Amino acid sequence: MNLNNKNQQSKIVFAFSVLILLLQIQTVFAADPGKKDTLLIYPSDCNFTIAGFHDEPLSGFAVPFRYKTAQKDIILDSVKFHAAILDADIKDTVIDREIGIVTVFAIWFDSLPPGKDTLFTLYFTPGPTWDPAITTSLDTFRLESGQGLSFTDVKINDIMPYIGSSLSFGKECFDFWQGSQKGGTRVPTSFFLGNNLPNPFNSETVISFGLSQPSQVTIEIFNILGQKVKILTNGQMPAGYHRASWDGKDARGKKVATGIYFYKMTAGVFSDIKKMSLVK
Repeated sequence: MNLNNKNQQSKIVFAFSVLILLLQIQTVFAADPGKKDTLLIYPSDCNFTIAGFHDEPLSGFAVPFRYKTAQKDIILDSVKFHAAILDADIKDTVIDREIGIVTVFAIWFDSLPPGKDTLFTLYFTPGPTWDPAITTSLDTFRLESGQGLSFTDVKINDIMPYIGSSLSFGKECFDFWQGSQKGGTRVPTSFFLGNNLPNPFNSETVISFGLSQPSQVTIEIFNILGQKVKILTNGQMPAGYHRASWDGKDARGKKVATGIYFYKMTAGVFSDIKKMSLVK
């Protein structure tokens, strides 16, 4: 394992160490009272919307996936939390794109009421060597800490949910890939702002974003003080997947200082903001 992989694994282990300390999660799965808690996966294009059914109040969840399984030429563009997760006291996503793993978790110091909740969506893009004829699936796995797929109830019981649907990239992804190979326009099912790559970066970074319909799009860069540094994109754009790059320079063409920066996307009623780091 190289240094970057070790750093990513350390970050994941640290994040879940915090999760375990906060919730005092047991290392042994408890019996699931009542109806079986279920993790539901809904594919759309090459994306997966993840939902959860739980018949008891939920205080936390951990969902680790490995997505570079049968094939390696697949990119995780971004992870979008849904409304049920927005009120979580702690929520985070840890991604290692090199080895192809993503871990999503959330904690409520109170709880999420019983029910079926849409948790988050994973947005993927297949690369040019991706073969739709090869069955490729998401796999759950355990981290070095021992943490795996789990729901945690208000009694601090760690419950392994049943996976109630297929984890495979389906026909929608085949159609998506086939359209891209024929030069067709690929259109995501919803607006999204992806994570910039690389991050941290030195000379240039690329920001991916998607539009489910034609929109007036603005992407702006801000410094840690909230001051606008540069406007990367400002204009009407067609539906589809897009990218914008930033070379670490301000509106006057001057290199900015090392530090934390934010990029904000606005497209109609959609708005999202993410953080990136510039190092020299």
